[in-house]
Amino acid sequence: MGYEGASLSDLTRAMGINRPSLYAAFGDKEALFRNVLDRYDHGPAAYVREALNQPTSRAAVEKLMEGAADLATASSNPRGCLFVQSALACGDKAEGIRNDLILRRDAGEKAVPLRLKHCELGRNKPRTFKRSG
Repeated sequence: MGYEGASLSDLTRAMGINRPSLYAAFGDKEALFRNVLDRYDHGPAAYVREALNQPTSRAAVEKLMEGAADLATASSNPRGCLFVQSALACGDKAEGIRNDLILRRDAGEKAVPLRLKHCELGRNKPRTFKRSG
């Protein structure tokens, strides 16, 4: 369904609330979706941060691979990555959301080789990884 495919009626029905409650809690649909992205980042996608905080490059790569496999095969998760899938389903009206998704994905893509380079240079103490966004 994606960001644009989910109407406010769909969202309020799924959450069991009315529109005024949604607006009071989140402000608008975009703010609600950013909240969803943050929860995903600290929930199903938290393995990336955990991997980047491993003491060695081998441990980091193992954690990345295990986390990606677990995420992809868990029956409790929808197929695919929310950061990738949602950006694909965004049209011009959702450019702000698409840009946020791109920034979040890029932060992760840049952090992995940087962490591995630090390990290669003998700087095995991980820097705390925080995804931008």
